[in-house]
Amino acid sequence: MRATSIFSALLSVTTTLTSPIDLSTNADADASSPPSNEITINSASTSGSGCPRHSVAITISPERTAITLGFDEFQTYLGRRFADSDRDKNCQIRLNLFYPGGYTFAVLDATYHGYAQLDPGVTGSLSTSYSFAGGRPDRRSGRTESTTQTSISGGGGYEAGGVYTKTDAIPVNSRVRAPCGKNATMVIRTRINLEGGGGGGEGEGEGMLTGDDATFALTQQMRIEWETCVE
Repeated sequence: MRATSIFSALLSVTTTLTSPIDLSTNADADASSPPSNEITINSASTSGSGCPRHSVAITISPERTAITLGFDEFQTYLGRRFADSDRDKNCQIRLNLFYPGGYTFAVLDATYHGYAQLDPGVTGSLSTSYSFAGGRPDRRSGRTESTTQTSISGGGGYEAGGVYTKTDAIPVNSRVRAPCGKNATMVIRTRINLEGGGGGGEGEGEGMLTGDDATFALTQQMRIEWETCVE
């Protein structure tokens, strides 16, 4: 099991699940979707144990509609060779978005792609929450935050290591919509965690939940739904 790796994360916010972040709408979008050239990312910042200062490369496209985040410390390990703190990492991403007045949007679901190497009895979990800085409770769900989460059980094909794809949808009554207006800061908090282990005289099981390189890039894709505001 490798103790070091490069984790490349691409967050996609689109109706067609492409990457990196692409805030444009698809060709079949209806009148409830704003023009794609009017949706932009003004800035992005990160913080957390999985993305400390100087460990994340942030690239925003010239037209400011796409962003790529490259991490080198967002990875978790479990086993006797590793510290307890290695089994749990988090990263907070703040995206300042500009979009036309009169529109709002909500995250519908998230798809996680990545690489896991997990012994039997070890479970890897990924969770992400979505909120808007300074936002009031959603007028429909009453919530200020929505969450997607998934888990991977060790053993089987993951004992030797393998690529996974997991999708989790946010129930309609749990979605949180962006403020109506022209500017909002979307806060994305992602956590990866390893739990469990052996016993039975064989010692603690081992696990790795991470991206390895460009081949095993962990990609989190988010689907969003636009709609016109209702006062």
